[in-house]
Amino acid sequence: MASNLKFKQRSYIKIRTLFGIGPKDILIDLEVVNRDASLSYTTVKEWAKRFREGRESLENEERIGRPISAVTSSNTSEIRWRVEEDPHFTAEELAMSVGISTGAVHSILIDGLRVTKICSR
Repeated sequence: MASNLKFKQRSYIKIRTLFGIGPKDILIDLEVVNRDASLSYTTVKEWAKRFREGRESLENEERIGRPISAVTSSNTSEIRWRVEEDPHFTAEELAMSVGISTGAVHSILIDGLRVTKICSR
């Protein structure tokens, strides 16, 4: 489910759109109330369009595609161990040694281990 704030903003967009209010005016209202936590103009415009077309739900639709399943605790531990052993590993070398994609390695390094740069060559 969307966060509570996003859910409330989508509710407001839906109601205001049903009253014929345009996305720019809706965004101004959202920015007054939510300041920096407001949705972007592009997002407001897209949701307003969906509601004008008859959409009822405030929830995101299911996304197609396979979820990242290579980012597991065991793979994270393996990547951490290999980086601690040799900080000169490249993401490609780590991916080959662990048997996962380079994108999964990047996700583990950046999101899981909070590492952006291990060692310069």
